[in-house]
Amino acid sequence: MYLGPDGVLGRHRAVVAQLFCVVSGEGTVSGGDDILFPIQAGQAALWEPGEHHEASTRSGMVVMVIEIENAIEPVET
Repeated sequence: MYLGPDGVLGRHRAVVAQLFCVVSGEGTVSGGDDILFPIQAGQAALWEPGEHHEASTRSGMVVMVIEIENAIEPVET
């Protein structure tokens, strides 16, 4: 997905777990707590099913969004 300069992927609810991977550029993301976090190429954000989230950029960014159905819970070792 490409978000152009001043692009906003408006607040919405994740239907399944979503991994938001920044390929190039930079911006901000927020999750259910509405706290903005900076994000840049090489970083990713993970949103849980049902979590409200949003992404935006001033300069533009290319991202890959991976939706994960039936995600496996992490196992503690």
